[in-house]
Amino acid sequence: MRSLVNASFGTRQIRRFFDDVETMLTRSPHIAATDLTPTRRRLETSLRTARVAIGHMDRRVAGNDPRLDELKRQVADLEESKRLIENQNEDLRQRATIDQLSGLLNRHAFFERARTIYAACRHSRAPVSCLMFDIDHFKCINDAYGHQAGDRAIAAAARILRNSARASDIACRYGGEEFVILSPATDATQALQMAERVRSCIEIEVGLSVCADMPIKITISVGVASDHAEADVETIIGRADCALYGAKREGRNQVRSADDSVDHGQRSPTASSAD
Repeated sequence: MRSLVNASFGTRQIRRFFDDVETMLTRSPHIAATDLTPTRRRLETSLRTARVAIGHMDRRVAGNDPRLDELKRQVADLEESKRLIENQNEDLRQRATIDQLSGLLNRHAFFERARTIYAACRHSRAPVSCLMFDIDHFKCINDAYGHQAGDRAIAAAARILRNSARASDIACRYGGEEFVILSPATDATQALQMAERVRSCIEIEVGLSVCADMPIKITISVGVASDHAEADVETIIGRADCALYGAKREGRNQVRSADDSVDHGQRSPTASSAD
Protein backbone atom coordinates (compact mmCIF):
# COMPACT_ATOMS: atom_id res chain seq x y z
CA MET A 1 0.00 0.00 0.00
CA ARG A 2 2.85 2.37 0.78
CA SER A 3 4.32 1.81 -2.67
CA LEU A 4 0.92 2.60 -4.15
CA VAL A 5 0.85 5.91 -2.31
CA ASN A 6 4.36 6.81 -3.41
CA ALA A 7 3.75 5.85 -7.01
CA SER A 8 0.29 7.28 -7.48
CA PHE A 9 0.38 10.44 -5.39
CA GLY A 10 3.86 11.20 -4.14
CA THR A 11 2.43 13.51 -1.49
CA ARG A 12 3.57 13.68 2.11
CA GLN A 13 -0.02 14.33 3.19
CA ILE A 14 -1.20 10.88 2.07
CA ARG A 15 1.85 9.16 3.57
CA ARG A 16 1.09 10.88 6.88
CA PHE A 17 -2.47 9.60 6.58
CA PHE A 18 -1.34 5.98 6.70
CA ASP A 19 1.24 6.63 9.43
CA ASP A 20 -1.46 8.34 11.52
CA VAL A 21 -4.00 5.56 11.08
CA GLU A 22 -1.44 2.83 11.82
CA THR A 23 -0.49 4.59 15.05
CA MET A 24 -4.10 5.01 16.13
CA LEU A 25 -5.10 1.46 15.40
CA THR A 26 -2.05 0.16 17.25
CA ARG A 27 -2.94 2.20 20.33
CA SER A 28 -6.73 1.89 20.25
CA PRO A 29 -7.08 -1.18 22.54
CA HIS A 30 -5.23 0.72 25.27
CA ILE A 31 -6.67 4.21 24.87
CA ALA A 32 -7.94 5.80 28.08
CA ALA A 33 -11.39 7.34 28.20
CA THR A 34 -9.94 10.86 28.12
CA ASP A 35 -7.93 10.10 24.96
CA LEU A 36 -10.51 8.25 22.93
CA THR A 37 -12.63 11.13 21.64
CA PRO A 38 -9.63 13.08 20.24
CA THR A 39 -8.39 9.85 18.66
CA ARG A 40 -11.72 9.30 16.98
CA ARG A 41 -11.59 12.84 15.60
CA ARG A 42 -8.10 12.27 14.23
CA LEU A 43 -9.31 9.09 12.55
CA GLU A 44 -12.23 10.95 10.99
CA THR A 45 -9.80 13.57 9.65
CA SER A 46 -7.65 10.82 8.18
CA LEU A 47 -10.66 9.24 6.52
CA ARG A 48 -11.60 12.55 4.96
CA THR A 49 -8.06 12.83 3.59
CA ALA A 50 -8.36 9.36 2.08
CA ARG A 51 -11.64 10.24 0.41
CA VAL A 52 -10.05 13.29 -1.16
CA ALA A 53 -7.18 11.10 -2.37
CA ILE A 54 -9.65 8.67 -3.93
CA GLY A 55 -11.38 11.56 -5.65
CA HIS A 56 -8.07 12.66 -7.17
CA MET A 57 -7.25 9.10 -8.16
CA ASP A 58 -10.66 8.63 -9.78
CA ARG A 59 -9.85 11.54 -12.05
CA ARG A 60 -6.22 10.55 -12.76
CA VAL A 61 -6.40 6.77 -13.13
CA ALA A 62 -8.17 5.46 -16.21
CA GLY A 63 -10.39 2.36 -16.21
CA ASN A 64 -10.72 -0.11 -13.35
CA ASP A 65 -7.20 0.21 -12.02
CA PRO A 66 -6.71 -2.40 -9.24
CA ARG A 67 -4.79 0.19 -7.22
CA LEU A 68 -7.96 2.23 -6.87
CA ASP A 69 -9.86 -0.82 -5.64
CA GLU A 70 -7.12 -1.50 -3.12
CA LEU A 71 -7.27 2.03 -1.76
CA LYS A 72 -11.04 1.83 -1.50
CA ARG A 73 -10.72 -1.40 0.46
CA GLN A 74 -8.30 0.34 2.81
CA VAL A 75 -10.82 3.12 3.40
CA ALA A 76 -13.57 0.55 4.07
CA ASP A 77 -11.32 -1.07 6.68
CA LEU A 78 -10.75 2.32 8.28
CA GLU A 79 -14.48 2.99 8.36
CA GLU A 80 -14.91 -0.26 10.28
CA SER A 81 -12.12 0.77 12.67
CA LYS A 82 -13.88 4.09 13.20
CA ARG A 83 -17.08 2.24 14.10
CA LEU A 84 -15.20 0.05 16.59
CA ILE A 85 -13.60 3.09 18.21
CA GLU A 86 -16.99 4.77 18.54
CA ASN A 87 -18.31 1.63 20.26
CA GLN A 88 -15.29 1.64 22.58
CA ASN A 89 -15.89 5.31 23.31
CA GLU A 90 -19.51 4.64 24.30
CA ASP A 91 -18.46 1.69 26.46
CA LEU A 92 -15.88 3.82 28.26
CA ARG A 93 -18.41 6.62 28.72
CA GLN A 94 -20.79 4.16 30.33
CA ARG A 95 -18.05 2.83 32.61
CA ALA A 96 -17.07 6.37 33.59
CA THR A 97 -20.60 7.56 34.43
CA ILE A 98 -22.76 4.54 35.33
CA ASP A 99 -22.59 2.50 38.53
CA GLN A 100 -22.36 -1.09 37.33
CA LEU A 101 -24.42 -2.71 40.08
CA SER A 102 -27.37 -0.31 40.13
CA GLY A 103 -27.35 0.95 36.55
CA LEU A 104 -27.75 4.49 37.91
CA LEU A 105 -25.35 7.40 37.57
CA ASN A 106 -22.32 7.24 39.79
CA ARG A 107 -21.72 10.04 42.24
CA HIS A 108 -19.24 12.00 40.12
CA ALA A 109 -21.45 11.99 37.02
CA PHE A 110 -24.48 12.86 39.14
CA PHE A 111 -22.89 16.01 40.54
CA GLU A 112 -21.75 17.14 37.10
CA ARG A 113 -25.33 16.96 35.79
CA ALA A 114 -27.02 18.05 39.01
CA ARG A 115 -25.15 21.36 39.14
CA THR A 116 -26.27 22.16 35.59
CA ILE A 117 -29.90 21.27 36.33
CA TYR A 118 -29.88 23.22 39.58
CA ALA A 119 -28.45 26.30 37.85
CA ALA A 120 -31.16 26.07 35.17
CA CYS A 121 -33.85 25.90 37.86
CA ARG A 122 -32.35 28.91 39.59
CA HIS A 123 -32.30 30.86 36.32
CA SER A 124 -35.96 30.05 35.55
CA ARG A 125 -37.07 30.25 39.21
CA ALA A 126 -38.52 26.76 38.89
CA PRO A 127 -38.92 24.52 41.94
CA VAL A 128 -36.48 21.66 42.39
CA SER A 129 -36.62 18.72 44.76
CA CYS A 130 -34.09 16.23 46.07
CA LEU A 131 -35.05 12.79 47.34
CA MET A 132 -32.55 10.73 49.30
CA PHE A 133 -33.17 7.02 49.91
CA ASP A 134 -31.45 4.53 52.19
CA ILE A 135 -32.21 0.81 52.50
CA ASP A 136 -33.10 0.04 56.11
CA HIS A 137 -30.94 -2.34 58.14
CA PHE A 138 -28.79 -3.08 55.11
CA LYS A 139 -25.91 -4.47 57.16
CA CYS A 140 -28.31 -6.98 58.71
CA ILE A 141 -29.34 -8.13 55.22
CA ASN A 142 -25.72 -8.73 54.30
CA ASP A 143 -24.99 -10.49 57.58
CA ALA A 144 -28.07 -12.73 57.49
CA TYR A 145 -28.32 -13.56 53.78
CA GLY A 146 -24.90 -12.79 52.33
CA HIS A 147 -23.46 -10.00 50.21
CA GLN A 148 -25.02 -11.36 47.04
CA ALA A 149 -28.44 -10.82 48.62
CA GLY A 150 -27.37 -7.28 49.48
CA ASP A 151 -26.32 -6.71 45.87
CA ARG A 152 -29.68 -7.99 44.64
CA ALA A 153 -31.45 -5.63 47.04
CA ILE A 154 -29.46 -2.68 45.69
CA ALA A 155 -30.15 -3.65 42.08
CA ALA A 156 -33.89 -4.19 42.71
CA ALA A 157 -34.28 -0.90 44.60
CA ALA A 158 -32.37 0.96 41.88
CA ARG A 159 -34.65 -0.52 39.22
CA ILE A 160 -37.70 0.87 41.03
CA LEU A 161 -36.06 4.28 41.38
CA ARG A 162 -35.16 4.29 37.69
CA ASN A 163 -38.70 3.36 36.66
CA SER A 164 -40.20 5.95 39.02
CA ALA A 165 -38.04 8.85 37.84
CA ARG A 166 -39.12 11.06 34.97
CA ALA A 167 -36.96 11.64 31.90
CA SER A 168 -35.92 15.03 33.30
CA ASP A 169 -34.90 13.58 36.70
CA ILE A 170 -31.44 12.27 37.44
CA ALA A 171 -30.95 9.31 39.76
CA CYS A 172 -27.72 8.12 41.27
CA ARG A 173 -26.28 5.54 43.60
CA TYR A 174 -24.90 7.97 46.12
CA GLY A 175 -22.89 5.42 48.07
CA GLY A 176 -23.40 1.93 49.45
CA GLU A 177 -27.13 1.43 49.94
CA GLU A 178 -27.94 5.12 49.52
CA PHE A 179 -29.55 6.71 46.44
CA VAL A 180 -30.48 10.22 45.34
CA ILE A 181 -32.94 11.63 42.80
CA LEU A 182 -32.77 15.29 41.78
CA SER A 183 -36.09 16.30 40.26
CA PRO A 184 -36.37 19.68 38.50
CA ALA A 185 -39.71 21.48 38.15
CA THR A 186 -41.01 19.42 41.09
CA ASP A 187 -42.49 21.04 44.17
CA ALA A 188 -42.59 19.62 47.68
CA THR A 189 -46.02 17.99 47.31
CA GLN A 190 -45.06 16.21 44.07
CA ALA A 191 -41.73 15.11 45.54
CA LEU A 192 -43.37 13.65 48.63
CA GLN A 193 -45.85 11.76 46.44
CA MET A 194 -43.00 10.31 44.37
CA ALA A 195 -41.09 9.37 47.51
CA GLU A 196 -44.08 7.54 48.95
CA ARG A 197 -44.66 5.63 45.70
CA VAL A 198 -41.04 4.47 45.68
CA ARG A 199 -41.12 3.54 49.37
CA SER A 200 -44.28 1.50 48.92
CA CYS A 201 -43.02 -0.31 45.79
CA ILE A 202 -39.74 -1.22 47.48
CA GLU A 203 -41.53 -2.59 50.54
CA ILE A 204 -43.74 -4.77 48.33
CA GLU A 205 -41.29 -5.89 45.63
CA VAL A 206 -37.65 -5.89 46.70
CA GLY A 207 -37.87 -8.67 49.28
CA LEU A 208 -39.18 -11.01 46.56
CA SER A 209 -36.31 -10.09 44.26
CA VAL A 210 -33.72 -10.84 46.90
CA CYS A 211 -35.04 -14.19 48.07
CA ALA A 212 -37.96 -15.64 46.07
CA ASP A 213 -38.06 -18.93 48.01
CA MET A 214 -38.23 -17.19 51.36
CA PRO A 215 -39.25 -13.55 50.89
CA ILE A 216 -37.74 -11.16 53.37
CA LYS A 217 -38.94 -7.73 54.43
CA ILE A 218 -36.86 -4.97 52.90
CA THR A 219 -37.83 -1.34 53.41
CA ILE A 220 -36.38 2.04 52.66
CA SER A 221 -36.32 5.41 54.41
CA VAL A 222 -36.63 8.62 52.42
CA GLY A 223 -35.71 12.24 53.04
CA VAL A 224 -37.15 14.98 50.82
CA ALA A 225 -36.08 18.60 50.39
CA SER A 226 -37.53 21.18 48.00
CA ASP A 227 -36.72 24.78 47.16
CA HIS A 228 -36.46 27.23 44.29
CA ALA A 229 -32.74 26.72 43.70
CA GLU A 230 -31.87 29.47 46.12
CA ALA A 231 -28.54 28.04 47.28
CA ASP A 232 -26.62 25.22 45.59
CA VAL A 233 -27.10 21.54 44.89
CA GLU A 234 -24.92 20.49 47.81
CA THR A 235 -27.19 22.42 50.19
CA ILE A 236 -30.41 20.79 49.01
CA ILE A 237 -28.76 17.35 49.18
CA GLY A 238 -27.67 18.15 52.72
CA ARG A 239 -31.23 19.08 53.67
CA ALA A 240 -32.61 15.87 52.14
CA ASP A 241 -29.94 13.91 54.00
CA CYS A 242 -30.96 15.57 57.26
CA ALA A 243 -34.60 14.61 56.59
CA LEU A 244 -33.50 11.04 55.82
CA TYR A 245 -31.70 10.89 59.14
CA GLY A 246 -34.92 12.03 60.78
CA ALA A 247 -36.84 9.22 59.05
CA LYS A 248 -34.29 6.71 60.34
CA ARG A 249 -34.50 8.10 63.85
CA GLU A 250 -38.30 8.02 63.86
CA GLY A 251 -38.46 4.31 63.06
CA ARG A 252 -37.48 3.85 59.37
CA ASN A 253 -39.69 2.75 56.44
CA GLN A 254 -41.14 6.23 56.09
CA VAL A 255 -40.84 9.50 54.17
CA ARG A 256 -39.70 12.61 56.00
CA SER A 257 -39.66 16.17 54.65
CA ALA A 258 -36.86 18.57 55.51
CA ASP A 259 -39.52 21.21 56.15
CA ASP A 260 -41.02 19.05 58.91
CA SER A 261 -37.70 18.29 60.57
CA VAL A 262 -37.24 19.83 64.00
CA ASP A 263 -33.56 18.94 63.95
CA HIS A 264 -31.91 21.55 61.81
CA GLY A 265 -28.43 20.16 62.28
CA GLN A 266 -27.31 18.80 58.90
CA ARG A 267 -24.94 15.97 58.37
CA SER A 268 -22.24 16.31 55.76
CA PRO A 269 -23.40 15.22 52.28
CA THR A 270 -20.47 12.81 52.29
CA ALA A 271 -21.66 11.04 55.43
CA SER A 272 -23.51 7.74 55.19
CA SER A 273 -26.88 7.18 56.83
CA ALA A 274 -27.07 4.85 59.77
CA ASP A 275 -28.52 1.41 59.04
